[in-house]
Amino acid sequence: MADTGILPRDPDHHDIRSDAMLVRSNIGFETVCSSLIGLPGIPTSENELPRRPVWLFANGQPDKTPFQPVEI
Repeated sequence: MADTGILPRDPDHHDIRSDAMLVRSNIGFETVCSSLIGLPGIPTSENELPRRPVWLFANGQPDKTPFQPVEI
């Protein structure tokens, strides 16, 4: 989630890259927080217990702010 892209900078498009997960620009548009959501797979046997989904949240840009678990 902290990937800022691999394409070269494009000043005509305000440095907003379509290949980036983390957006920074010279016009004030940028990533301000990030979420990761993990959904459990379907149990494959009768004895397998159901799993819970997982939600992690970074209250800031994910290359500077650590992800923290969120209670669901």
